[in-house]
Amino acid sequence: MTTSPTPQSSPTASDTPPPDTPTLPASVTVLPTAETTPATKPTATPGVATATSSSARALILTDNGCSTSYLAVPADLPPEVLVRNEGNQPLVFTVPRFAISVQLLPGQRSTVPINPYVEGSFDYFCLDALAHEAVGGHQGIGLVACPIDPVTLSGVAQSSGILEVERHQEAG
Repeated sequence: MTTSPTPQSSPTASDTPPPDTPTLPASVTVLPTAETTPATKPTATPGVATATSSSARALILTDNGCSTSYLAVPADLPPEVLVRNEGNQPLVFTVPRFAISVQLLPGQRSTVPINPYVEGSFDYFCLDALAHEAVGGHQGIGLVACPIDPVTLSGVAQSSGILEVERHQEAG
């Protein structure tokens, strides 16, 4: 069963689209290939990207995995991660705690929304689409629910990292 989280729902909430639907939910935007440069701190540490402008929070997928092992989403920027596939095959970015994954074709970009009430540190994984499907992940392009646990993903992912998210709205 595939489900699609929305920015207003909890990380485990779900809406059920028709099975094997290759379309994206309205909350996800896939853009044509375009060159952008993810922002990093001026004194960047190799493998560490932090959000410093509206073009930040970017993660590049390559055939070897994620472009960074740490990604921060501060409260003063929209609660989302910008993901771009620069590999030569379909690649997947997944955050198991949010129960979501996005599969992108080479050259595609996507904006992955994060619930604004979420805060903390979360594992993420970058892997090729075939490995993701082999452990029970969705088939097809787009953002869908991903119920695969981190232990299983760590065995097949090309790389992984930590997503640090600050709360974006006060609960009340």
